[in-house]
Amino acid sequence: MKAQPLTQSQASALLGVTARRIRQRDQEDNPPPKNEAGKYPCDAFGKWMLDDFRRGLGVSEDGTVYDYDAERARFTFHQANSAEMEAQRKRRELIPSREIRQAWADIVASARAKLLALPSRLASSCSEKSAGELEKEAQSIIYEALKELAEGGDGVPCGD
Repeated sequence: MKAQPLTQSQASALLGVTARRIRQRDQEDNPPPKNEAGKYPCDAFGKWMLDDFRRGLGVSEDGTVYDYDAERARFTFHQANSAEMEAQRKRRELIPSREIRQAWADIVASARAKLLALPSRLASSCSEKSAGELEKEAQSIIYEALKELAEGGDGVPCGD
């Protein structure tokens, strides 16, 4: 013989709560199982009660036991780390990687453009200069590009 579904008052009596509280539980994230008639099937309700009880104790469905104090300490630790990282970000001590990538892409693109311009800049001054003068001109252009790389594109040497 199949067990009859529980009424709201029977379900609340099993849980040791008022009918009002069982109605509230019906609206929460993990409501007790109900059928189309609004009653609580015995087997499903019993499993739900056990699972709910285990969650309250910190035991997962697979039997893993969680230490509430340890988990809370871990959570508090991560909250403190997040708050410190946010403070560092506001002080510009911690910069998001996407900003770093963009800045480096700009710096490298600028240095690349200067180095790619080297042949045409030298060609325009080739006809009237000696090999030594051309070497100095090429060295000057290369050092200018390397200096820009070293300064990070903002005129401030990296590391300062």
